[in-house]
Amino acid sequence: MRDAASPLELAERVLIPCVFAARHIDVMRQVLRDTAAQLIAHLKRSFDGGIAHRPSPDN
Repeated sequence: MRDAASPLELAERVLIPCVFAARHIDVMRQVLRDTAAQLIAHLKRSFDGGIAHRPSPDN
């Protein structure tokens, strides 16, 4: 039978995966923010100089 883990070993087993998960969440959140900002900028450019200002085919 295995000896009981020390409090430090238990803390490492619990905290290290939590730290990696937290870092992963932060990275994913930043990627989503950047992607959303790029999409919004693209849509603004499309409407500012594109679709909204094109003359209709009937004119």
